Amino acid sequence: MEVKFLLKDEVFVDFFNTFLSLPVFGQTPLYMLKDNKWLMWPNVPFAQVNTGAFLKWLETHRMVFFKQTELYHNFILCTEILEFASSKSTDDLKWTPADQWLLRKCLGSVRGIQRFRSFLKGTAEEELVLFCVRVSMLLSMKEEENELQTLNQQTLQTAIRLSHLSEGSAILSVCHTGETVCLCFSPLRLSTALISVLLFIRLHQRSKVWSR
Repeated sequence: MEVKFLLKDEVFVDFFNTFLSLPVFGQTPLYMLKDNKWLMWPNVPFAQVNTGAFLKWLETHRMVFFKQTELYHNFILCTEILEFASSKSTDDLKWTPADQWLLRKCLGSVRGIQRFRSFLKGTAEEELVLFCVRVSMLLSMKEEENELQTLNQQTLQTAIRLSHLSEGSAILSVCHTGETVCLCFSPLRLSTALISVLLFIRLHQRSKVWSR
């Protein structure tokens, strides 16, 4: 999907702005969703920013690299959990409209995903989330590319195999299946992870410790 369409999604904007703010870049554009405009540092005249050429530059020099980061795949995880929570297939988990609204408020940002992963620390669900992100990264890699890309693929495959597909791992315990099938299985359909999401938002709702 093109950047101009993704910029209408507040979850994407939060993740993308976080990436754009990294100090490695000399030019920092930040998108203000409510105002539908870009803020640039160093400053660039608004007329030069509000053009198709700027979005093309963004696609070529920022979006391409964003898609290679773990941050981007955390965005994919976040988006799919939000979509799955609102689908009919979660009827058995009894998601109410209030639950769905609160889930988006609590989870739909970089800070939300960070807090969610901290909440899962030390549990089997922590491994499920990490597995989901790593598999998403692996499946997004192109097979051709160069020697460095091939090395990155092999490194990630090794990490997945050793951490998640070895005897006693949470992935094999939940999936009850072999390595090949498990890699093709969408971890976002694992009910234990979704139940953890529901528990996460309800605990924050009751304790009223969630801050904006």
